[in-house]
Amino acid sequence: MAAGRGRLDTLLRVRRIEEDRVKAELARANVAHREAEAAVQRAHGVYRERAQDRPRGAVAEFLGAQQRAAAAAKSVVLAGSALQEVTRRTESAREEVRIAVLRSEGLQRLVERAAQALLAETLAADQRTAEESRAAKKPRGRR
Repeated sequence: MAAGRGRLDTLLRVRRIEEDRVKAELARANVAHREAEAAVQRAHGVYRERAQDRPRGAVAEFLGAQQRAAAAAKSVVLAGSALQEVTRRTESAREEVRIAVLRSEGLQRLVERAAQALLAETLAADQRTAEESRAAKKPRGRR
């Protein structure tokens, strides 16, 4: 039983390491998500500024303002697409953490049951030893 429990303990350590690894990946994904959200906000701010530019005078000024506004609009779209991709990766990392935690918890329960079974075995052996000791101390001629 002890050898089996040792293997379970080793497997549990491996599962916990895996759980820690996917949690670290989730933390990195969350950082990337916050950065992508900030990039979207910056792109929106630049777009609002460019959209409010009102050129006065020449057609070339007007066309330049239009091009800057179009470029700012495109950066909003690109930042939004990047945010969607990062959000997808973050959700995927969250799911991996959930699965890793479930696997670790299931194995933890198995290890606990094995420990309880070992304790019960030990207690039963101690009880048998105590009963044998008491039986050996009783005088045999007396009933």
